[in-house]
Amino acid sequence: MDLISRNIKKRIRGAAVLSIVAVIGACQTTPTTGAGNTGAAPVVKTAVKTAPPPSSVAAPAPKETVSTPPASGTSPKPGKLNLTTPQAPVTSPEPEDQVHRLALLLPLSGRGASIGKALSDAAQMALFETAGDDLEVLVFDTQGTTAGAEDAARLAIADGARLILGPLFGASAEAARPIATAAGVSIVSFSNNRDIAGDGVYVFGFLPGQQVRRIMGFAATKGHGRVGALVPSSGFGELVVASARAAAEQIGVNVVRATYYDPTDSELSDLISQFADYDSRKSALAAQKSLLSGRTDQISKQALARLGGLDTFGDPPFDSVLLPAGDPELRGIAPLLAYYDVDPARIRLLGTALWDESRGLGAEPALVGGWYAAASPEARTDFENKFERAFNRRPPRLASLGYDAMLLAVALTYAENGADYSSQALTDNNGFAGVDGIFRLLPDGTNQRGLAVLEVEQDGVRVIDPAPSSFTDFLY
Repeated sequence: MDLISRNIKKRIRGAAVLSIVAVIGACQTTPTTGAGNTGAAPVVKTAVKTAPPPSSVAAPAPKETVSTPPASGTSPKPGKLNLTTPQAPVTSPEPEDQVHRLALLLPLSGRGASIGKALSDAAQMALFETAGDDLEVLVFDTQGTTAGAEDAARLAIADGARLILGPLFGASAEAARPIATAAGVSIVSFSNNRDIAGDGVYVFGFLPGQQVRRIMGFAATKGHGRVGALVPSSGFGELVVASARAAAEQIGVNVVRATYYDPTDSELSDLISQFADYDSRKSALAAQKSLLSGRTDQISKQALARLGGLDTFGDPPFDSVLLPAGDPELRGIAPLLAYYDVDPARIRLLGTALWDESRGLGAEPALVGGWYAAASPEARTDFENKFERAFNRRPPRLASLGYDAMLLAVALTYAENGADYSSQALTDNNGFAGVDGIFRLLPDGTNQRGLAVLEVEQDGVRVIDPAPSSFTDFLY
């Protein structure tokens, strides 16, 4: 059993079962290294207090400093966040008996329960690694509903929570907002819906618009200035197209085509054919062949021979395709684009962090060479390995949000002048660092993240444009 598992098992307190309308038992998973032993207890509220031994605690990142995790085996720098090497225990400048309470509001039952449990586990893992025994986190089940979020927020405020991490869904965060705002408590939601941001709610999820700007900006530096967008017919797809057009205006490129597909439609051949101008390009090839076949000069004969191996003549009106899809859509659409002669050797496929959720992208030849914007994978790989050792399962992609949100909370708790959960502290311009790289919350309730650009290769992915290490060189 590894150190994290021993500490978590030892330090999770007993859970009190409460009978409250619209708030029912949540499943709080206890990590283990034994297969099949992830015991779950039905609870509404679990008070988790940390009492870490010196060998298991890492010092939190000061809010005024952006730091990145050093490689495993390197010596930690004093006052910097280190995710791999244990450091001295955290000490608070406040009185020893001062207890700081935070709340974690997540769907531990009902809609989104699997993601909610992973976020909770990741957050507690960060808590056990970085906090002292004066930080208490209360875990509440929202059941994935707005009513559950309201009740959980009331309980959290009544129990003295000074900061709320969660809920997962935007509607739940909106429901909890008036309750938290009335008490002067901020909400750091795991949603990526920027429409709910502001008035005490901070959106901590990965924002699609920022990913689109990052990948389009990079592609523009490589000569790709005509973008075709192929997006789902949904609010998300409309957001991506709007973001792409805004980014195009900022960086001086053009969105020359935007096509929407039904993600529930299993047959997209006709739509992809139209998107690629396949029929007109095929007709253009036939016309060109006909023209050359009537000529007897050697140059025309050589040109005609070269055309013999082509399916179409000329390229589509775009030199890159923005395809913000994850599996299974991504693996279904990419080969169709290649089939209808959108040649990935000449026309670059561009993606968002949704590509990051798909494993083995290089197994699809049409995706090899594609670029996408996402967090740098190095530190997250260490996090995923630690999570798997602690909880005996691989974390879903969004689990890292729970870990980084808790790092933020710990940094605010152990600020230089004492715990500070104010909007000014939350929106520190220098930002914070976590396993998904640097991030900062903005006064309008949205966030900015340092994103890398990755390229799909046959045997994995590689970073071709690193994420910024601080916000002084943040350009998107």
